[in-house]
Amino acid sequence: MTPLSRPSMSANDKAIATHAANRAIALQRLEETEARIAELKQQIAAAEFDVGRAAELIASGKFEIPQAPDVSGSRAEISRLESAAAALRLGLEKIEAAIAERDRELDSEFLGRIKEIQASSVSAQFDAMLTLAELAREDIALKNDAPGHLAAHVATVHSTFWRVVGFAPTGVRSTAREYLEELAKEYGARCGYQLTSKQAARIAALAI
Repeated sequence: MTPLSRPSMSANDKAIATHAANRAIALQRLEETEARIAELKQQIAAAEFDVGRAAELIASGKFEIPQAPDVSGSRAEISRLESAAAALRLGLEKIEAAIAERDRELDSEFLGRIKEIQASSVSAQFDAMLTLAELAREDIALKNDAPGHLAAHVATVHSTFWRVVGFAPTGVRSTAREYLEELAKEYGARCGYQLTSKQAARIAALAI
């Protein structure tokens, strides 16, 4: 049986791979946009009119004060880029939400697969225990069929198993049938397991 790996389910999921690729592109674009905004702001700051320098020129008799460069285009570009950055951030939030939703779907799928595997395993366990119980029944029948003075010479093998785990006639439970019925209920509560009709019939046929 190939072991399940929840992380590998995410790693191999096409939807998550697509979201992850989109996230990487969006992050790169956001980084580039924010860098460009910072660059433009630095250019605007450098081009601002220096009142102090202009005052010094006037005081020295120089009245030809240089005009500050027109930065309206840069300001317009910053406004456009800031809107783009906001859209990228919102898009990243939506991508993260989509990844989280897909992860929840994979969690549910993973648990479903675990339950299927557990059901198969429990079914195999019941088949094995039923076989042991049936062999024990035959084992006890052989001893019971022996005449009284020979019964002591007939060794019981399979029935010993049931006494060891504590549900032979001298144990906590009176019969193997009772034990298996209780175990079926416990597994049903734990993982939703249900006996097959064949297993239920085999349990019902037990007389030990």
